[in-house]
Amino acid sequence: MGQQWGTIGAALIGFAGLFVGLIVGRRQVTDQAQVEHGQWLRAQRQEAYVQLLDSWETAVRRTEEVVVAERHHRAEERGWDWGEDIIPAIDREVTEAWEPVWRAVERVELIGPDTASEAANGLRTAGRAIVSGALDFDAAWPNRTRVEAAMEEGREARRSAVTAAAGVVQTAPRPGRRR
Repeated sequence: MGQQWGTIGAALIGFAGLFVGLIVGRRQVTDQAQVEHGQWLRAQRQEAYVQLLDSWETAVRRTEEVVVAERHHRAEERGWDWGEDIIPAIDREVTEAWEPVWRAVERVELIGPDTASEAANGLRTAGRAIVSGALDFDAAWPNRTRVEAAMEEGREARRSAVTAAAGVVQTAPRPGRRR
C-alpha cells in the first residue's frame, strides 16, 4: 500500500507541476503580448504627437505669413474689394492652414492618454484663438494685439503639449501596468 501512495503522490506532484507550468506559461505569454502592444501604442502615440507639433508649427507659420503679408494691401491697391475678394482669401488661407492641426488633435484624443489629450485640447483652444485673432476684421486688419496675445497663448500651450508628450513616450511599457 505504501508504494501505491508514493505513486499517487508522485502523480499529484506531477499534475501540480503541470498546472503551475500552464499558469506560469500563460502569464508569460500574456505579459509578452501586453508589452508588445504597449510598444506598438507608444510608437503610434509618438507619431501622433510629432504630427500634431509639426502641423501646429506649419499652421502658426502660415498664419503669421498671412497676417504680416503686404500682398493683401497691394491687392486693395489693384482694385480688389476687401469684402468680396481679400477677406475670403484670407479666411481660406488661415482655415486651410489649421485643418491638419484639428485632425492631429483628434488623433491624439483617440490614442491618449488623458494627459496628452488634455494638452492637445489646450492646443486646440489656443489655435482657435489664433484663428479668431487672424480673422478679426471688425477693426483695422490685422488686429496685431489680439494676434500676438493668441500667439503667446499658443506658445504656452505648445510647451505644455511637449511636456505631456515627453512624459508619455519616455515611459517604457512593462507587464502588469495599465495606463
